[in-house]
Amino acid sequence: MNLIHCTIIIAGTLFHSATIPAAASSEDSDPSVEERASLTRYEPNPAYPFGRPNPDAPPELAQFDFMIGEFDCIDEIRSPDGKWNRTVAIWNASYFLNGHGIQDQYWCDTFATSNIRIFDPERGKWFVNFVMMPSQRVGAGQHIGSQVETEDGPTMVMWAGAPDRKNGSRLTFYDITDNGFEWVAESIRNGQATPTWKSSCRRRKRGREPAAPKFFGFDPTPAQPFGARHPNDPAQVDQLSFQIGQFVSRTEGERSRAELVTSTRMLNGWAIQERTYGEGRYTSTLRLFDVSQNHWRSIRFQMPDYQFSIWDGKKEKDGFLLLKETQANNAPPLSRPRSIRMKSIVEGVYERSTTSGAKDGKDKTSVIATCKKIRP
Repeated sequence: MNLIHCTIIIAGTLFHSATIPAAASSEDSDPSVEERASLTRYEPNPAYPFGRPNPDAPPELAQFDFMIGEFDCIDEIRSPDGKWNRTVAIWNASYFLNGHGIQDQYWCDTFATSNIRIFDPERGKWFVNFVMMPSQRVGAGQHIGSQVETEDGPTMVMWAGAPDRKNGSRLTFYDITDNGFEWVAESIRNGQATPTWKSSCRRRKRGREPAAPKFFGFDPTPAQPFGARHPNDPAQVDQLSFQIGQFVSRTEGERSRAELVTSTRMLNGWAIQERTYGEGRYTSTLRLFDVSQNHWRSIRFQMPDYQFSIWDGKKEKDGFLLLKETQANNAPPLSRPRSIRMKSIVEGVYERSTTSGAKDGKDKTSVIATCKKIRP
């Protein structure tokens, strides 16, 4: 049996997962060993522990390369009563979506966040979405911005809110050097800016242990390569436990194809991230269970065509988890939303079907995929 070795990187730390058996020659739809390696060429690997920018990615991707790596931070967060609370934090970033985007993760003693940073060359802007756990805060597609040159050097300014910028929020990276950066979040009301969160981050020296490893004790490690469920997670998170692991996904019909799918726990075990690698197509889907709304929420990016969408849903009586698209490219509502249904068939195998709303009001099933777990 030919083998290709895949790797997983979480929070800037490299972990080796199980080897993936090469496709049998009788299965023409499966990618070859060489094709599989090309699908994740620019993902983190032993030679490049934080990945690399894809040569086909826009050159502006380099504007955020100062974040790539591991950082120890001192943060100050303003409470509702106006007092500033000081805490230590960890902020790491790596290239992902096969080098077409950047994902960072942040941990402190009370919460964890993750941001996906994508530069859209057609609009000439950065688009950043975030999720915060365990509060289930989601800000998908909210912050839009660009690099700004100042007397003190380049800064990255991201904005969310009214177009006139008199009301909203502003995120600014400044004092950017090879050794670290400063960051501030501000609330804007009637044109007046009030700082709400400050972070001073310094790059961790190679081989040095993080300041507070307990912050991500349920994320993937060599002992638990796909992470672990946080003990305070709501019981509903078990509805997607069948998705945790590494799979080969094979679709049926005229658009038959095979893809690699890896799903891990992240944000200290509070969320699930699915990454799919196909020929010329890479997707990332972050799933969390929103207790306040009693439903699942998924945030999905597809590259290199810059498709962004949000999906909401819950488990149906027939056992399928049904997710319906509620936003596409930050433009709700949708007249003909797509939907995804997933269900575990047997141990190590699950089915996923995608439907698209038709003009006649009847849903049309466009893709059916069977995902089989790769065994060590």
